[in-house]
Amino acid sequence: MNLINLAEKKLDARGEYIGGSDYKIFLDAAGLMQTSFIDYFKKITPELKDKKTGIIVIERVVTELKGLTFNKKSDISTRAKAALDLIKDGIKNGVIVSMESTGGKQKADAIFEAIFTRFRGRYNLALITTDGNLTKSILALNTSDAV
Repeated sequence: MNLINLAEKKLDARGEYIGGSDYKIFLDAAGLMQTSFIDYFKKITPELKDKKTGIIVIERVVTELKGLTFNKKSDISTRAKAALDLIKDGIKNGVIVSMESTGGKQKADAIFEAIFTRFRGRYNLALITTDGNLTKSILALNTSDAV
């Protein structure tokens, strides 16, 4: 599991940290479909509640997971259903929020790149994923001079 923290602490004009401990943690479908993530999520749920923070799941990830529930490989279908149940329970318990994702038919990876490009200077952003290519794309944003 890769945890990508894109924002280094930056000072604003008053000398205060931008974002502070206000992390925005995103989950992608690959991370959600790992069976070990369910146990991990259960362990961190109390801390998420204590810190009054949560995990953000973009709608495109939910759409992708729904599509995977029809996969002919039963293992993939089962893990996609478990991920959707986890999202539903997380929303019910107030530790997962759903974020509408604009971008039409774009894949979730492209939407993550757009979100992280737009908000990386304003918030401490993190992405939980097992997708190596997505990890590289998001980390490459750190080397970009454009904000």
